[in-house]
Amino acid sequence: MMRSFALLRVMVLGMIGIAVFFVFVVGVSHIFPKNDGLHALTLMSIDGSNIPLRVEFATTEAEREKGLMDRTSIDHGMLFIFETTQPLNFWMKNTLIPLDIAFFDASGGFVSAETMLPCVSDPCAIYSSALPAKYALEMQKGFLNENRVGMGWTMQMH
Repeated sequence: MMRSFALLRVMVLGMIGIAVFFVFVVGVSHIFPKNDGLHALTLMSIDGSNIPLRVEFATTEAEREKGLMDRTSIDHGMLFIFETTQPLNFWMKNTLIPLDIAFFDASGGFVSAETMLPCVSDPCAIYSSALPAKYALEMQKGFLNENRVGMGWTMQMH
């Protein structure tokens, strides 16, 4: 009889331990979500309004070459980060969705913007920064116009 009670107590404590473990894991996953590979970025207008964004970073040559190619939709943007300020040129080879691109200088100041159209075969149009830039932000087509992003705006990475 005593042995059965001890076994029952161990089983109950074990089940409580398992339940606490699952509650902890599920609870922590809501507090600390998995890293989705996105980074915080804020666009700031001259009137002081902010647009918080979550974007992918393209920092290596391979990431910049691939960009948003072969995707059929996006729900966030991509920030291309270059080592130096220079004239930037983009094309849309194998990019299936129309995109807006905004160029920013080394201090995060807006340089220029374009709307880029998909291109699946050569020759593809080249979209260039009006002045040397260090960053290029690609978003869904219409984003820049809808938010009136333009001269005087700045970009800040977090």
